[in-house]
Amino acid sequence: MDTFMKADIFFFVTTIAVVVVSIGIIVSLYYIVGAVRRLEAFAESIESNMKDASAEVKETIEDFKDSFVYNFLFRKKRKKSIR
Repeated sequence: MDTFMKADIFFFVTTIAVVVVSIGIIVSLYYIVGAVRRLEAFAESIESNMKDASAEVKETIEDFKDSFVYNFLFRKKRKKSIR
């Protein structure tokens, strides 16, 4: 085989390999971007649910502190007056 023919075959095979690898990288990046977007939406959903849960827990604690049982068990200490 002629040297130029070998070089032509080498460059042809290399070009095909570069195209295939490039397409693989593009497809991989497409799926990675989609996964990151889904993770971001999931994190935002969890954050909003945590804020709602936090508000409900605070409300429950306030209701509990206003209850008779809590006030009976944990009476506020009166300040002693100095005479």
